[in-house]
Amino acid sequence: MRTASVRLADLDLNLLVALDTVFTERHVGRAAARLHLTQSAVSNALTRLRRHFNDPLVTRVGGAMMPTALGLLLQPELTDLLARLRGFATRGAAFLPTDSDREFRIIAADFISYVLIPLMIQKLEIEAPRIKIRVLPYSPYAIDQLTRGEADLCIGLLQDLGDSLPAENLYDEALTCIAGHKSPIRSGRVTHREYSVARHAALIVGEGHINFLRGIDLPREVAVWLPNIGAVLEIVSQTDYIATISTYIAHRYRHRFKLRILAPPFKVWVMPVVMQHHRRMTSDLGLTWLRRLFVDTAKELRPPTLPRQGHNA
Repeated sequence: MRTASVRLADLDLNLLVALDTVFTERHVGRAAARLHLTQSAVSNALTRLRRHFNDPLVTRVGGAMMPTALGLLLQPELTDLLARLRGFATRGAAFLPTDSDREFRIIAADFISYVLIPLMIQKLEIEAPRIKIRVLPYSPYAIDQLTRGEADLCIGLLQDLGDSLPAENLYDEALTCIAGHKSPIRSGRVTHREYSVARHAALIVGEGHINFLRGIDLPREVAVWLPNIGAVLEIVSQTDYIATISTYIAHRYRHRFKLRILAPPFKVWVMPVVMQHHRRMTSDLGLTWLRRLFVDTAKELRPPTLPRQGHNA
């Protein structure tokens, strides 16, 4: 029977990195591309690990490689272990953004991709041209993804994310209404009646946004639900639909899509936008640098003038 020391010697650290990447990507090809390896190299790593653990670890379900029961048990431990090892390996070493080719994984609400990420990319082109950003779609499981190490940061509304992890305030968001040239609404404000009878293009968003809209206690007829804000802007610009969206996005894209910004018929509430990370990553020098860059970038946002509340006619 092999001793524990012999079994540990069998576990090449690179094998564990490959397994962690397959767990995250759910695909051998994508894992290989992310690790800059061939698919056969990743497959060989899986073969060695399967022999070591006497378990398949991942199995094909449809087009994805899904963890087995043992794989599900190993995944969070493996992610935590590798995060600690990376911290150990870089302890005391300086992080040089100009030299780094690290990929950061950021879960971001859709509006963040339109408000903050473009400004961040402009800064990265100057300060860290080799660094890569992978923006992951926001989901109700964002905090779990941070906990499992599947993402480095999560940015969204505080109402959606909660306060279970370290959070940094970036800026305050609010909602306004937009309409295109075909809309029958001609004034700069939307009345309660106009809001209720209009057809709406709505963004599929987090619960914080949805709860806010529920709280205004106004009925609305959603004609189309859309997964991204770009589609909302395009549809409103071409139809008589209206939409209730981020004030920052409305002001930034009003000219490109020939939109009119309308004062909404409800109180304009402010919603904090925050950035969160897992506690085990607090001392990560690269992530600390990136978090600081996000905070500095958010400070450069020019707050749009909030439209005044519409009247109740």
